[in-house]
Amino acid sequence: MQKHRPDRLTAPDEPALTATAAASAGGPNRYNLAARAARWSATHWKTAVAVWVAFVALAIGLGMTVGTQMLSNAEQNATGETARAEQILANAGFETPAAESVLVRSSTLTSTDASSARPCSA
Repeated sequence: MQKHRPDRLTAPDEPALTATAAASAGGPNRYNLAARAARWSATHWKTAVAVWVAFVALAIGLGMTVGTQMLSNAEQNATGETARAEQILANAGFETPAAESVLVRSSTLTSTDASSARPCSA
């Protein structure tokens, strides 16, 4: 009977199969890419950090090279039919922005009363 070794993947009475042999034979590690990547990153941590920093630098450089496209207010704040209405209003050429006026009526106060002379603020 074979002595049990913890570095083997089989029971002591079965033929010995190492982890690398099991992986190459289609064992449990063959399709587990995340586990293999994690193991590689843990054992080669300096290389993994250097590759990650290079990737970030490349992504930032590429983003700066491509540039950004600024959206107009009509494009930024709406979707669907609202976006279409905003686009129509933006292309209409109105110079002054839309404003609201409120009319307040009172049956007891008049415009000459002191309390009605105060402007309201929203």
